[in-house]
Amino acid sequence: MDAAKHKVLTRKQPPPQIASADSIREQVVFTAYEDEGGEYKDASKSIEITLKDGSRRELFDVLTNVVNMWIDFLQAAGVSGRGETVSA
Repeated sequence: MDAAKHKVLTRKQPPPQIASADSIREQVVFTAYEDEGGEYKDASKSIEITLKDGSRRELFDVLTNVVNMWIDFLQAAGVSGRGETVSA
């Protein structure tokens, strides 16, 4: 199932939401600002995923949702962020 190595996902259940590693794109944006203090340049990078249904998602947002899901799961199981049991 190593999409970076094989370029195609082979796992069947649950069905993957992306077709292949080619569904993942890096986008770099360079911006130049200028004011009375001179010129300032900035670069930002984002990773965009195109899902099988044609919609697009930012990898950062997907990973944030995964982390939040695990936080909720662990809290519901009585595990705090410090490795201590949360008492009711």
